[in-house]
Amino acid sequence: MALTTFTSGQVLTAAQLNAVQANDYNQTVSTKTASYTLVAADKGTCVVMNVATANTVTVNTSLFSAGDTLVIQNIGAGTTTV
Repeated sequence: MALTTFTSGQVLTAAQLNAVQANDYNQTVSTKTASYTLVAADKGTCVVMNVATANTVTVNTSLFSAGDTLVIQNIGAGTTTV
């Protein structure tokens, strides 16, 4: 989900508020079911690892810049190594 920008005097609708509250950080969630190599488009997202066996998230050198963020969450039975 893209960052929502509001302007002075704009009325916040229920739909807009629900969209903002979709997750803790208003991030796009991308669920992976196998080992995964991060890409530049993952910046600012939540990558959810739902894998039954041991798996790896690979971060290539110089992919992100200082201050870039993303969340990696493991919900599968397998251990995720970054």
